[in-house]
Amino acid sequence: MTMSICRKLGFIVVPFFTLACGDINLMKPTDPPVNAKSDGNFCISPPETKNRLTKIMFVMDKSGSNSSTDPGAVLRAGGVENFYNDHLNDEYIKWGMIQFGQVTDFVITDPYFTQDETAVRSAISVLRSSDGGSTPYSDALAKTELAIRDDIDTFPEEDAYYMVFFISDGRPEPYISVDQAKTLVQSIVNIKPGKIFLSSAYYGTNGTSAQEYLREMAIAGGGKYADLNLTGELDFEALIVRPTNEPWQIKNTTLMVYNTNASTCLDGSIGVDSDSDGMCDVDELEYGLNPQLRNSFPTITDEKGKTINLKGY
Repeated sequence: MTMSICRKLGFIVVPFFTLACGDINLMKPTDPPVNAKSDGNFCISPPETKNRLTKIMFVMDKSGSNSSTDPGAVLRAGGVENFYNDHLNDEYIKWGMIQFGQVTDFVITDPYFTQDETAVRSAISVLRSSDGGSTPYSDALAKTELAIRDDIDTFPEEDAYYMVFFISDGRPEPYISVDQAKTLVQSIVNIKPGKIFLSSAYYGTNGTSAQEYLREMAIAGGGKYADLNLTGELDFEALIVRPTNEPWQIKNTTLMVYNTNASTCLDGSIGVDSDSDGMCDVDELEYGLNPQLRNSFPTITDEKGKTINLKGY
């Protein structure tokens, strides 16, 4: 009946299916390449070793006016000597000294910073010798910068911080302005920002412009200022500046990989930690845990022989 109807209608119904054909070989995919594999070890580089030292530079006024402001260098030599004696046995301090006056030069030389006690005691004796001349700030600061630059170049392995004490009883002669003095100080501390500081102290006649010079120089040097007209003594402990704590950074040019499949075992060794839960496999097995599963719980048998999983407790 259906065929006759189809013929009368002029067409034949033929089932039609479309199949996609192609030359395809089914293969098991290869394992991806393994770039990292844990053997239970931390692979780290040893830290870089540096000697961190504090280097003290005393820049001391030896001008002629000291015959009245500090006769016999009681303030100057006494303050330096007391400070040195307090730190005599500190193996991480080195000492330097510059005098400025009739002679402006290094009192401690070759190198400019030393731990030799004889050299330091000799420098203190120079402070007690006769004074003379003017107060050439610019020459003294130039020699301070020279000493620090030379020291950094000569001892690059020493990660040093520098403390400069600039001590004077008068304003600069030959004349320089306050701003010029500040610029000279900034040139020094900018050699190694955060590692060089300059503090100052004044011990001359009260009410002179020298106080402004020394105060502004201390500000420029990131240091402290003391007026001995108020304190009565040259206390270097009150003038010292210690650097702030340094942050450790991983710079953006550094990649750090931490092996989470290694941890410290109870016996102190480093072992494999397969599930990265902070407990090495050896210890997990010892306590009935599953080293392949995080947050696993031990299964124990009670006195009746019943198996108990501690997860339910």
